[in-house]
Amino acid sequence: MSDYTEGVAVSENPQGPFRDPVRLPCGGIDPAVFVDDDGKVYYYWGQFRANGVRLNDDMISFDESSVVERIVTEEEHGFHEGSSMRKRNGIYYYVYPCIFRKGRPTCLAYATSKSPLGPFTYRGIIIDNAKCDPESWNIHGSIEEFHGQWYVFYHRSSGNCRANRRLCVEKIYFNGNGTIDEVKMTSQGAGEPFALGEAIEGWRAAEVEGGAYIDGTDLVMKKGSRAVIRYCDFEKAPVRMEADFEGEGALTAAANGKPLDRAEQGLNEIVLTSSGDLRVHSVRFLSEEN
Repeated sequence: MSDYTEGVAVSENPQGPFRDPVRLPCGGIDPAVFVDDDGKVYYYWGQFRANGVRLNDDMISFDESSVVERIVTEEEHGFHEGSSMRKRNGIYYYVYPCIFRKGRPTCLAYATSKSPLGPFTYRGIIIDNAKCDPESWNIHGSIEEFHGQWYVFYHRSSGNCRANRRLCVEKIYFNGNGTIDEVKMTSQGAGEPFALGEAIEGWRAAEVEGGAYIDGTDLVMKKGSRAVIRYCDFEKAPVRMEADFEGEGALTAAANGKPLDRAEQGLNEIVLTSSGDLRVHSVRFLSEEN
């Protein structure tokens, strides 16, 4: 709210209109709500240090004396902001932007507990968007299950600007002990890898280096810059590339670290390299037989 406290309003519909705003006795940013299996509702908020409390049955108040402070912290868990709670197989997952890798919150990390109010143990990184844009600064998101598959929803910076962000999604996988494998940013997201002959727009680049960045639907590349397309599925190999771009210079590609004329069948990570200043509209890969 205007004085840095947080508040709640009510409505009969999720789209509003909302009425009867109430100021809560707490201050901070990025509030989140979690409904447990038993119907109890918990409220989380904070930056650098997260706090949590069970909401009263009226859903608009809580007992100040029951607030649990420092559920996760920057020092112990790398917590920056953006709390999100999920539960799976009796384990509570606290998901949040983390500063541990780059000294800035480009990673989405998680901590686990047997209780919705902790204590929480740091477990690791789910995804890192540090190479999505030269101005990549932070990440926000959460995890969710849909039709038996778990996903991480997150954003990437875009347009060589911290404030421009794109919503992205990737599949994630749990191990038997409840930990989550870290996943890489991909070009297809939750979809299938790109097939031979399929046009791959410039904005699909999952990672950029050397001054390259996404601008609208194009990939802007500087001399010596690189961009990663992750992944392409080559039914046949070797392959060749057709590229639609503007500018002076050449665009070359490697598949899993090999030149395209030595590419192998199967899943390939493509690295594009520019010898000049280019605006890449799209690329596609074809069997050398075509």
